[in-house]
Amino acid sequence: MANATLSIDTLELVSTERVVPKNGSPATQDYNDTQNENLLDHATLAEFINNFLRPILLALPPGAANGLLASTLFTDPTDESALCFDPLSDTPLTVKQSLQYLLNLTTSAQGKLTDVSTQVGILASKLSSTNQNDIALVLQNFQAALAAQANAIAALETSSGTGVSALQQATPLIDPRGQETVRCEWSTAQLNDTYTVTASIEDTAGFLDIASWSYITGGLGVNVVIRNSDPAAGHQGIVHVCAFPLS
Repeated sequence: MANATLSIDTLELVSTERVVPKNGSPATQDYNDTQNENLLDHATLAEFINNFLRPILLALPPGAANGLLASTLFTDPTDESALCFDPLSDTPLTVKQSLQYLLNLTTSAQGKLTDVSTQVGILASKLSSTNQNDIALVLQNFQAALAAQANAIAALETSSGTGVSALQQATPLIDPRGQETVRCEWSTAQLNDTYTVTASIEDTAGFLDIASWSYITGGLGVNVVIRNSDPAAGHQGIVHVCAFPLS
């Protein structure tokens, strides 16, 4: 694994011995002793830089030349797990990239919890409509627990402040076997249109699904196409979308 690091040359100490006149201060022993002491001090400094300081600096990414930040420090160059290493670029991850990886996992977990909560809500609604209220009550309690977990994860995402965006947008009433495009704009625009997007649809009736989505140019958001598979009735739902900026 070849790491791209700071390029720092070794410090070389060069001294030149010169012939001095026999009269005057340069010829005195005190003067010569002072020069020898300066030379020894410089040699000690060069040894410290080459043998101690330079190896530490060589372990830093090239970006560290602009300052020691989370984006310019490797998490652990010796660890090739997904948390610390990118197999696609064959380079170790910085602290910022590792935190972004953890946040992506957290946000993905929230999306899955939202999907499960939606499915539980649909099942509870169907059970309630068939007078199976005891099972429906259990599912409602389970749905409330899932919602609490989703809210906790959302709070964690908000406090992290690493650029991940999430929002929900209600759909219009979608005609039987029809489809509608829902425009979802981020509160803060992304830097470009290369970020990763996850999307899900919350629909208690179970007839809505996502047909496709596309970027709104300029990092402003995404357009999500929602399709209604019910041949007899129109339905509304809530679109949940998340954006994950690429590091």
